[in-house]
Amino acid sequence: ASERASQRASEPTGRKADARAQQAAMLELDELVPRENGDRANGRGGGHSQDTLRRKPIPLALSRPSPSLVGFLQRTRWTVLGLCCLAAFANNFVADSPEALHEELEDEFESGALGFELFFILMFVMFAIPNVIVPSFGGFLVDRLGPGIVLLLSLGGSLALGQTIVAIGVMVSKEAVVLVGRFLVGMGSEVVLTSLSTILADWFALSNQAAAISTMLAFVRLGQMVSILGGSALAQSFGLAVALWATVAVVLVALLVSGVSIVILDKARQRHVDVTTQKQKEPASLGALASFPVNYWLICLMVFFGNSTFIVFCNVGVAAYMEEVCGLDRCCESGATCEAHEAAERQATAFVVGAILVSMLISPITGIMVDRFALRGVLCSVGLAGF
Repeated sequence: ASERASQRASEPTGRKADARAQQAAMLELDELVPRENGDRANGRGGGHSQDTLRRKPIPLALSRPSPSLVGFLQRTRWTVLGLCCLAAFANNFVADSPEALHEELEDEFESGALGFELFFILMFVMFAIPNVIVPSFGGFLVDRLGPGIVLLLSLGGSLALGQTIVAIGVMVSKEAVVLVGRFLVGMGSEVVLTSLSTILADWFALSNQAAAISTMLAFVRLGQMVSILGGSALAQSFGLAVALWATVAVVLVALLVSGVSIVILDKARQRHVDVTTQKQKEPASLGALASFPVNYWLICLMVFFGNSTFIVFCNVGVAAYMEEVCGLDRCCESGATCEAHEAAERQATAFVVGAILVSMLISPITGIMVDRFALRGVLCSVGLAGF
């Protein structure tokens, strides 16, 4: 008995801490997941109490996860959040690069066949067209293949490839090549965000889910802000080609670090899933859209009206303000600027970056409020009123 006591006393502190963390998580889990058989036997029908409804529910894919899975999620979820934030940053750093390089692109394509203003608008139109349809199919792929695999395919097969084509098109001054590249970037951009949201929903199923997703969205805005501030500075210092290839380098880093690591971690997570307690997901199909509740479509409308104001302002705000102040024609020769032009550019950038900064700072705070108070409807209404 004394030998066993001494062995227990000599156990590593880390192992004891992991065991305590798993035990605490499972105690919380007991409150979150109803014991269906026991509830039915007691005549309660498996219903949730008022306190349980205030807590974050466990995803339908899991029913009473094993202690091994709970411990694994507790140990790795913050690492996964960091990887998702890197991928989200890279996604919008690439997607919003034309806005940051408006002046430099105008110098390169002002004598193009389409005319620069039409060409600049088409860069965003070609990005937006696939976003109308592709994210829905991307969501079905996430359900069938898993979010990690779809993230890897979107970062590498669409985002990195598309931005590489954009950089090549700018180097050879071919408008059509640039537009094809933007189309590919648009195909992957929203699917990346869909995959990241699903990954965080899996890893933060027990708690802090809204805070995790909103933190990832804050890095979306950070990538947008750094693109506007840093893209133009890179182009002015080293040239347009260097600025574009820098965006390719960023997305490749996200592909190799975030994409690959998340796939590996997701495979490890699957090994901890107890197949005897895992509920089978219904196969994804287009027919499932008909079963979505009315609230879902109302949320879609809210997203539509929100993005139609804020995203458009961020994409073309600097260019629109510059044209309002300086006019469609440059006051100086091509490639040159005057003091009034530079002052207007700084003021326009401050307007757009200020709006993005406010959004970036509010996003995590909103997520924490949702986790604590579940005021989703109120917060959505306040957000739309702000728009």
